[in-house]
Amino acid sequence: MDIFLKKFILIYIVIFSVYMIYFFIRSKIKKINKILPIEMVYLSRIYGIVINSYNKKIIEKDIALNNSFIITIDMMLLFSFDNILLKFILTFIITFVLIFILYNFLGKKYRKIFR
Repeated sequence: MDIFLKKFILIYIVIFSVYMIYFFIRSKIKKINKILPIEMVYLSRIYGIVINSYNKKIIEKDIALNNSFIITIDMMLLFSFDNILLKFILTFIITFVLIFILYNFLGKKYRKIFR
């Protein structure tokens, strides 16, 4: 396997694990658990998704998958280039494009399922 792919998979697994630990700890703290993460607020306001305790766990897992992918792509871009200005410009642009695309797919998927 290519070193690039190994690095990508390792970073993805680590970031996904951190996100799942974050959501687990967040669900155990009652004060924080009542406040929805910004990603869920975005999905509920833009796509009209009703979030309850059942679908909250499903949405948290998909948010962790999406955000892990976005952060992994950003980190791979940061490792790939030497020019600092190019790194930041590309990372900034790619991050917003990926957020828009992935959350658009996620919102349309949940609009069909949870509406």
